[in-house]
Amino acid sequence: MITTDDMDFIRECLSDVAGDVEESIVYKKYLNTTPGDQVMGIPDTPNYESFDITARVRALTLEEIQVSGGAYIFGDVEFKIRKQDWMQWDLNLTGGYDPESSTIRPDYPDRIIYDGLTYKPKSYSHAWLGGVLWYKVKAGKL
Repeated sequence: MITTDDMDFIRECLSDVAGDVEESIVYKKYLNTTPGDQVMGIPDTPNYESFDITARVRALTLEEIQVSGGAYIFGDVEFKIRKQDWMQWDLNLTGGYDPESSTIRPDYPDRIIYDGLTYKPKSYSHAWLGGVLWYKVKAGKL
């Protein structure tokens, strides 16, 4: 028979691992841009490829926001994403010079859709943990 003390212990243990539970997200990888028509007032349109994956999700702490120097704001989120086959070292998070194709990439970063909201990545890093490559993406709401 499970007692209330047992239930309290189970809740306490689950709260410790709650941050490490992976949740479903949609990762939208930037592909290219469809040119608009300046005469008609139609802007360029970024094109994305969507991937349904899982990631560890947590809100940034107040301390992380305060020491960021304004890079992050309240409501920004960190996604820890396991490397997938389609991912490369450069996740199209910023525009700039692309050495592989010798072209200038537009500033259309990838997008992450989580819990019905769209997030724009602000920074990312990667690390090897237990033989698996993890991307840590910090993103803000659009």
